[in-house]
Amino acid sequence: MKYSLIPALFLVLASGKTLAQQEYQVVTVGFYNVENLFTPQDEVDVIVVEDMIRGDRSSTLVLPKTSELEEKMRSQEYYSLSSSNWSEIPYDTIYRDTKDSDNTPDGDRKYDEAVYRDKLDKLGYALGQMKTDMAPDGPAIIGIAEIENREVLEDLAEVISSETRHYGVVHYDCLYSRGVDVGFLYDSTLFTPISSQSVYVPLDRHETKDKGRVLTRDILVVEGDLLGERVHILVNHWPSRSGGQARSNRLRVGAAEVCRKVVDEILEGDSAAKIIIMGDLNDDPVDESVVDALGTTGDRDAVVDLYNPWVDDYKNGRGTLAYGGSWNLFDQIIVSKSFIEDDTKGWMFYKEARTFDAQMLVQEGTYKGGPFRSFAWNNYIGGYSDHLPVMIYLVRPMK
Repeated sequence: MKYSLIPALFLVLASGKTLAQQEYQVVTVGFYNVENLFTPQDEVDVIVVEDMIRGDRSSTLVLPKTSELEEKMRSQEYYSLSSSNWSEIPYDTIYRDTKDSDNTPDGDRKYDEAVYRDKLDKLGYALGQMKTDMAPDGPAIIGIAEIENREVLEDLAEVISSETRHYGVVHYDCLYSRGVDVGFLYDSTLFTPISSQSVYVPLDRHETKDKGRVLTRDILVVEGDLLGERVHILVNHWPSRSGGQARSNRLRVGAAEVCRKVVDEILEGDSAAKIIIMGDLNDDPVDESVVDALGTTGDRDAVVDLYNPWVDDYKNGRGTLAYGGSWNLFDQIIVSKSFIEDDTKGWMFYKEARTFDAQMLVQEGTYKGGPFRSFAWNNYIGGYSDHLPVMIYLVRPMK
């Protein structure tokens, strides 16, 4: 089956509007921060400068670290690798450490092939379980955060694929100094990519000690065909709250402003474009970056162009990660107004957003109820992630 069907019934949308009794197609859209999914090798990014000048980041190679590559790294000056200075770099190729030595057999986490495969299998199982009676086939599209490279995303896609469902990947190496990217998985029986790009997020480094570092991940923008209808997906992972929420706030506001610019460019081309923004925003649905810089609201009647269905969940104490005994709802999926308008044609946002908090994903014992994470104090404890996955449903009448 290429999609799920809701049998003949009266369907209630987020607006409260009840639709006529008929059959509906249903697809699930998901997002999951998978908590540092690395290969167990210490690796080096091999970046072709000419390709980067052209804006092609898909050609970046990742190779196991060797003494020869280490020597090449030491022979080069350090570059911040922002999108504005590629033409000024006096090398044909840049060799860059991906900062992943902790995630190796000899590293602090003792991260070997067995750990990698166990974590991969658990994540695959979790993603495969993101289904309900209404949508029993699992997600059509999934945004992913905290992956090392294309290889791990392809491994994850292989784990969740089956005889009837094959997941494809979209990935670009970003230049974030910690060596983790965002990525995109799609069920190729439901979704066909048309175009994609990796949008660099320039941030002001004033008052930071890390003036040479790239402080966040790119925004992955994918345009594609979802069972005959054009949609745009923006996968985000905004800067963390390292150094404190207040001090780091401007970095997330900066990332949100870049995301907003991408949204505006899409809407300029098509004011009715269907846009899905997803990601680990490292801020809650009511924070400045999400509300003011990105321009969202949880009040359907007040939506200008972006609707955030997570506001009520957050105000009711629900979240996707727990720290110090309290919940935050950093992982969100936001939709454009075109998904919720009463005269919406095609895919519509259905009723509510969901945190996928199946029992296997939450901890027992001291931290009971919080996400069952993979690592605690650098020890692998066999969990899934320090974040819970999130999902929404899209529906449309059968023709």
